[in-house]
Amino acid sequence: MHAFVDIETSNLNADFGEVLCAVIKPERGKLVVFRADEYTGSSTDLGMLVDLRTALEEYVDGGVWVTWYGKRFDIPFLDARLLFHHERPIRKAMHEDLFYIAKFRLVLSSRRLDSVARHLQTKTQKTRLEPRLWLSALRVEKGAMDEVVEHCKLDVKVLSEVYEKLKPYIDTLRRKHAV
Repeated sequence: MHAFVDIETSNLNADFGEVLCAVIKPERGKLVVFRADEYTGSSTDLGMLVDLRTALEEYVDGGVWVTWYGKRFDIPFLDARLLFHHERPIRKAMHEDLFYIAKFRLVLSSRRLDSVARHLQTKTQKTRLEPRLWLSALRVEKGAMDEVVEHCKLDVKVLSEVYEKLKPYIDTLRRKHAV
């Protein structure tokens, strides 16, 4: 079973940031949402990271994670945050990173998920969040977090639609770019 995965963070570097939210969209079933504002403690992301790791590991035996640049960002960011908290890393599943399919099989002006989705004319399109909204989300303001979570939910929906269009290209690169 495939799991479409995306995270939103407060910084692009795990030593300066935390996970604000994460969404897993199972191939069949409901979205699984993790939000920093639903966790308490000295670090908002510790409990969420452990729960997210558990959810991701459900796909280790026979499942596939599908991400966009997740091999170079999402999973390493999560592992770096887990390491910071003296937690073990995520056990790895088969991982299809669609960024590399777009990079090596399509010649487009941009490899961003938004650009690829527009080119493929997916039904769902990504949203843009204003910088001030991210700043409010960093303060864990509920309204701002709601918008970041909705943005992340749409990202995994777009990702799943892009996956459907790129499926014919996946097998040729699977071994070359395995985690």
